[in-house]
Amino acid sequence: MVTHEVAIAYDHKIQHNAPNIIPIRIAYTTPYTQMPYNLGAMLAPIQCMEWKEDGDESTIGQKLNQLIPHSSFHEPLPTDPLPAFDSQWLKELDASGGAVQLESHFYVERQVDSQAKLQILRKGVTLRIKGSRQIGKTSLLARLSHYANEHNFPVMYTDFQESDDSHFIDLETLLRYLADRTAEERQTNNGPDHYWKSPLGPKDKITRFLAREVLEQTSNPFVFMMDEVDRLFAYERYRWVEGYLLPSLENAELRVWSDRKIQPGQVWASEIEKTITQSRNMLVVLSPVGVASSLLELEYKSFLPLTSPKRNRHLIPLLLTPTRVPPYLAQYQCINFTDESRWNEATQELLLALGVSKLQDFDSYSHEAFKLLPSKKRYNTATIRKLLDVAFDDEDLSAFIYDYYRPLHPSSEEIQKTESTDLPSELWNLTSKSGKIQLLIEYAGQAKIYDKLLDDIARERPRHYAKYADQLEMSDDALS
Repeated sequence: MVTHEVAIAYDHKIQHNAPNIIPIRIAYTTPYTQMPYNLGAMLAPIQCMEWKEDGDESTIGQKLNQLIPHSSFHEPLPTDPLPAFDSQWLKELDASGGAVQLESHFYVERQVDSQAKLQILRKGVTLRIKGSRQIGKTSLLARLSHYANEHNFPVMYTDFQESDDSHFIDLETLLRYLADRTAEERQTNNGPDHYWKSPLGPKDKITRFLAREVLEQTSNPFVFMMDEVDRLFAYERYRWVEGYLLPSLENAELRVWSDRKIQPGQVWASEIEKTITQSRNMLVVLSPVGVASSLLELEYKSFLPLTSPKRNRHLIPLLLTPTRVPPYLAQYQCINFTDESRWNEATQELLLALGVSKLQDFDSYSHEAFKLLPSKKRYNTATIRKLLDVAFDDEDLSAFIYDYYRPLHPSSEEIQKTESTDLPSELWNLTSKSGKIQLLIEYAGQAKIYDKLLDDIARERPRHYAKYADQLEMSDDALS
């Protein structure tokens, strides 16, 4: 019945741009791909609201009050009933979505099935099953579990789709969750509490727990199976974007849009397309899950034709986790966020690329979930000054500043204006080589991007950089 009603509204929305469809999930976490018939296909592109616990209804009511116009309702236009067909009516067929039952006659074994069965019985093997959604990964896992049990191999199966978000907060919480599940299912002699009292790190704790309570208790190899593992990577990526990247950009007084601003009832594709056409810059966060996302590929491919230096529109990839960079993005210089100890420098590099030049604000970017880490290195500015002086002549230094530190480079009209006055000005410094060097060093120091400055010099003048490389950082003896 629900499928039939949604289908009527969906078709009417396509033809007449009304009514708005607003999905509300009431303690319902089933993925759209596992919903019956074509219900999931109609609802998946639409932002939904969620009721998870008592009190959520007031928030939902407020949002509905904002979204639904306060005008009189009209009787719906009479329409002929649409023919309805639910594949579940045919008992001979499996339900759409989810794993195909073990006894099903409709499961077609593939070459990968036999290959996986050979690997699953070997010791010390990590087997990764990778593929698009709804191509039978979970069905294959079910058969591999059954196959391992037939050979008396104990199996521990975890479906991360059933796990709460609270289990993914950090590594300690995740590993403790896996240990608790294992202890409950295997009925271990000692529980995780016995091992978590140790001062060792979480990886050492779970290693000892599994080794002593699971592996030593069986003569056959133990098979760990994990389904929907991409949730682990997707959560960390979302947490970084929401907890670190967006607050940093907003604190820099930049106008930022993300999919969190899509309102319930709005269609994802149309809202993203509208935003792309109105945006000056697009940041693409690269991680294994992000690269594999078809939605991410659609977004940056839509923005690519709009990029142009003349239009002042730029696409900037942000490498969050080491991963394969798609061919379409390989031509763009990315900003590296893989090393957490250099997030500070990477953030300053990003803000610089976005045209932020208010250096006095650079120290204020922080968030309760992520703090910008101060660089522990101390640099010898006298050596950096000498390196710049030797490596660049006056004209090349101006080009270097223009290419890598655009906010510092004034227009020719501004330079002429400062040359015609006796008033002191930072722009006046750009008329002399020593002034340019001093301004560049001060800028890098205030923005805490000495690492970036030295990387840029090494890229442009590798021979000169190599000559001074061992003198750029100040030792503890020099500081004392």
